[in-house]
Amino acid sequence: TEMRMKKALCGVGAHECIHYSFFSPSDLDLLKLPADAPERHAIRIMNPISEELSLMRTTLAASMINAVVRNQKKGNLEGRLFEIGNVFMPYELPLTQYPDEKARLCVGIFGEKESFYTMKGIAEKIADTLQLKFTYENMSNTFLHPYQTASVSCEGVEVGYLGKLAYDIADECDMRVPMYIMELDLELLS
Repeated sequence: TEMRMKKALCGVGAHECIHYSFFSPSDLDLLKLPADAPERHAIRIMNPISEELSLMRTTLAASMINAVVRNQKKGNLEGRLFEIGNVFMPYELPLTQYPDEKARLCVGIFGEKESFYTMKGIAEKIADTLQLKFTYENMSNTFLHPYQTASVSCEGVEVGYLGKLAYDIADECDMRVPMYIMELDLELLS
């Protein structure tokens, strides 16, 4: 299933990227997540290399946004990236048992030619590849544009989201072109 998905994503011009399984507390602030958001209940590393890599990641979105920022700073103003990786959700903090590792897919696309509908088309390509049917509904998300964000559901179960990065976050990151992001819970799709 994972290989079929990777081939489908490469088929739409996306390049695979791999990020650390750690991220920074500032990444959670970048996403403007409320204090009670599940993503904020991240596992702190006891001896981190640096504060930038001090938490086990609870979302792939921050790493993807940072990858797009790095691309744009180097003058690459269009591209399609994807990552298949795990997030680590603790049952409780401090840890008393191993966290729940969940496989996720995150896609980030950026450039003047990209749009909400381009990203929705990529979602449909994934659904077709997995022989599934996705449905979409308007939703709100702290780091996405209020009118260009949708939840993604499969057989009545919400499996993720897609949308345009909010203007204030794009400005904060000095992005020069629009970015769209999608994150799907692969365990709910298997």
